[in-house]
Amino acid sequence: QQILYSDNDRNTNLASLLAYYAYIMIGLDYDTFSLEGGSVYFSKAEAIVARCQSNKELGWKSFESNRNRYWLIENIQDNSFSPFRLCLYSYHRNGLDEMEKSIANGRVEIVESLKLLRKVHRIRPNSMLLQLFFDAKIEEIVNIFKLSGGIDKKMVYSILSEVTPTNILKYKALLEIN
Repeated sequence: QQILYSDNDRNTNLASLLAYYAYIMIGLDYDTFSLEGGSVYFSKAEAIVARCQSNKELGWKSFESNRNRYWLIENIQDNSFSPFRLCLYSYHRNGLDEMEKSIANGRVEIVESLKLLRKVHRIRPNSMLLQLFFDAKIEEIVNIFKLSGGIDKKMVYSILSEVTPTNILKYKALLEIN
């Protein structure tokens, strides 16, 4: 059976689901290349959620759960999460891209971007966005900093243990002396 999708029509739940997550992924990717570069795609994902409010399938409505498609796009577009989007950009463009020229400078930028996540955590603790970010990036972050100097390691450990304490065992490598 074909999966057909149109931005202007009601679609099957599967077509809406695939389009929604495609727009989320593309939007997040674009946010890493330019500041809030994914906004167009997030608006498209939000429109899908609005069209799916009358669906009988779960995951589209705010009252069903605080961790579903509705809340993911709502959090991404909420102004209180703007430091998260700035972090995505800064982490990738100013941090990872800078590491090609200078590993030390790239690490400094990554630490600064992680401080933005601390701001988000203090405003909205245990948010779905932070959980998704760290599910995707925690091993990368630990690997970047486990061979760095003591100050970087301690700062990253402090940020990570505050923002996502459930992963504390993964951060132990940051406390080891090289």
